[in-house]
Amino acid sequence: MEKNEFRAVIKHLHMKGLTPKKIKAELDNVHSISAPAFATVYNWVNKFKRGHTSTCDAPRSGRPIEATTPEIIDKVHDIVLIDRRVKVDELVEAIGISHGTVISILHEQLGMKKLSTRWVPRLLTVDQKRDPMAKFNEFRYELLPHPAYSPDLAPCDYFLFPNLKKWFKGKRFTREQLIVETEAYFEGLDKSYYSDGLKKLENRWIKCIKLKGDYVEK
Repeated sequence: MEKNEFRAVIKHLHMKGLTPKKIKAELDNVHSISAPAFATVYNWVNKFKRGHTSTCDAPRSGRPIEATTPEIIDKVHDIVLIDRRVKVDELVEAIGISHGTVISILHEQLGMKKLSTRWVPRLLTVDQKRDPMAKFNEFRYELLPHPAYSPDLAPCDYFLFPNLKKWFKGKRFTREQLIVETEAYFEGLDKSYYSDGLKKLENRWIKCIKLKGDYVEK
């Protein structure tokens, strides 16, 4: 199908009350890889919401707006969460901001990078950065200070990553396969695995105090 034909379908489905996400799913179901990207669907739905009736490209009028308001950042974030493979140019078209502003939002505001064609968080997700202590407060954990580098007292180092390494032992992956395998590994773990690992921290902390700060191996 041509671009205008896809846009006509998007307009039709929008008038039926479907959200951009549902419209994208419908297009993917029928047209598979030839379907337009989510950013394109998002862009045209917004145009139709604003009263735009034509499915043709409007003439360009000057440079895109420069903005990094919370609303603009949230729009970029929403699109990336739905389509991790979205291209920067598609975000530019969907939101109407410059290429440089999109790059700045992705890297500086959302802390994301492109890994094997997918946008992934560098360290923490945006929500985690907004309230990194939310889960600890929710479970009423008492937070105790420890040295910046202390793998004997960091749960991820003494029980989470070592077992992940065992899972990967003897296997070879592409970057994309590595991401998929890692996600599958963590999704397959029971909640008790995480709680048990955190409970081990108490014994390690006590041993560390008794050893006057010396390294705790077991």
